[in-house]
Amino acid sequence: SKVIVTAFDSTYQPWDYSWDTFPSLYFAANPEDNYTNQQLDKVAKFKLVIIEFRQNQFLGEESGTGKWADGDEGAAASYQCERLKNRFGSSSPPCLTYRSGQWFSNICFHLKRHI
Repeated sequence: SKVIVTAFDSTYQPWDYSWDTFPSLYFAANPEDNYTNQQLDKVAKFKLVIIEFRQNQFLGEESGTGKWADGDEGAAASYQCERLKNRFGSSSPPCLTYRSGQWFSNICFHLKRHI
């Protein structure tokens, strides 16, 4: 079989970017609290934002429930996307949530077997 390779200039990107807009995605979370307005300002510079499952992770430890995000990880992450959209309106980058608690629990299960 034949492989066709198209060569681009090494600086070629299929999107516009500048020092004010980063051409990549943001994938993270603030485990201690909701994003501050200053954090949202930084996050909004990315082309895509993904709030991952550790958002508000430590709130349950402080409130006493013993559960990440007081037991509602999905709402904690979705709320950050909502705040980003409210702050930046139509100029807000797309925002997704990534909840993989099952993935994380599997890692912890296997780690416990080796400790």
